[in-house]
Amino acid sequence: MSANMPTDANLLSSSQSSRHADVSPQSSSIERLQHLLPQLFNPIQLEGEPFLRVQLTPEITAGFSLELVEEVQCIDLSRITPMPNMPQEVLGLIQLKGYVLWLVDLAQL
Repeated sequence: MSANMPTDANLLSSSQSSRHADVSPQSSSIERLQHLLPQLFNPIQLEGEPFLRVQLTPEITAGFSLELVEEVQCIDLSRITPMPNMPQEVLGLIQLKGYVLWLVDLAQL
């Protein structure tokens, strides 16, 4: 390979250095994040009520008012106890914080 031919490593390092030209290597992690993702540090305040948006299927999106949401959890399927003779959308029961709750697949409703 010729000494004048750029290598992949040279191309990568030159593109990275040009993209981060105004962030010095001595910058803190926070300063680098502020430069790369300014929207995280300067959020836009929107008018209106906040909602939790959930993608149920590729075609169906549901929104829940955050005033009604107490907690969101990802639940391992092994923790769900299936119940016989229930409709397809009823996944079963789960014990959570001392309560027994029904789990329903909203996309099936």
